[in-house]
Amino acid sequence: MEMIDLLKQLTDLPLSLPRTEFIGSLKNLESKAYELLKTRNTVPWRRGKGLAISAELSKLKDTIIKKIVAYISGIPAGITLIAVGGYGREELSPFSDIDLLLLHHPEAPIADFAAKFLYMLWDMKYQVSSSTRTIANLKEQASEDETFLTTLFGARFLAGDINLFYKIGTSLTKLLPSLRKPFLRTEIKEIYSVFSNFNREAPHKILLK
Repeated sequence: MEMIDLLKQLTDLPLSLPRTEFIGSLKNLESKAYELLKTRNTVPWRRGKGLAISAELSKLKDTIIKKIVAYISGIPAGITLIAVGGYGREELSPFSDIDLLLLHHPEAPIADFAAKFLYMLWDMKYQVSSSTRTIANLKEQASEDETFLTTLFGARFLAGDINLFYKIGTSLTKLLPSLRKPFLRTEIKEIYSVFSNFNREAPHKILLK
């Protein structure tokens, strides 16, 4: 059986199943997909194999998450579900957290949707790192937190209000000119810190002006 066959079985899973049976079916198919990925990981190394497996794992999670969204009757108007971080870049590793952003209009029923959606992910035993933001919240945090800003560069639409997702790009375009220098300074410091940890005896000097 190939991954495409397992993804199709996930997509075709009946939404009429009782919750416990639905979750059990998802877990069973996911387990089969993991076993398939394990066999691919044991074949001889080739350039790009790790990235290919990460992309397949990301696609697997996409399919499961979208199926869960369908099971809980979809996403209400004014809410969009976004993958961020390594998951957003389709570079998900086994046992990694699933980084999600729930972007919403102020009047959207975000609390009710988030509760139903996240409980399903917890039933799947997923380690989820999630946040809920309005566009105003997003711009405010991105201007104050370089780590959060970095996660937005890999933002990827999953489901919901596509026009709300596009507003991320519009907001960042307006925000980045004022943040470029402090952001680059922070990134250079982090690179220097990592490099120094591997070369403590004679670390290279990096001039930060």
